[in-house]
Amino acid sequence: MKVLTAVAAVIAVALAQGPPGPPPFLDGAPKATVDSWNKLVQTFGADTESQINDAVNGFIGQHPEIKDKFEAFKKQVLADQKAAEQAHKAKVATLSAGAQAADAKLEAIADNAALTQDQKQQQIAAAFQALPKNVQDELKSASQ
Repeated sequence: MKVLTAVAAVIAVALAQGPPGPPPFLDGAPKATVDSWNKLVQTFGADTESQINDAVNGFIGQHPEIKDKFEAFKKQVLADQKAAEQAHKAKVATLSAGAQAADAKLEAIADNAALTQDQKQQQIAAAFQALPKNVQDELKSASQ
């Protein structure tokens, strides 16, 4: 279930950007629960999508007091993800053939469930750096 990975990724990025506070589903949760979540999220780089899903499900199962908030958050992330995918698809359609092929290659890496999050990040960075500069520039421009 990609939505759990998306939830974890959204939260991991937010945590990496500084202390903005806990994710919405942890609002009002005991400090120990928030601390436990933050510790769990720190391990996601070395995990595959399936491992992250299992860890998130396990965490939520251990903390039933946040389950309803988490389910609402997950639903919102799924809706946001669907909208982002549609916008991405529309944007890609306007790109050159070379940029479309590069985007497909990068997306295939991102969608590879056998890779850990760190491996995906490394492979995407390497694949992007290997692209011709004009394709890199086109993809950068399209992502803004």
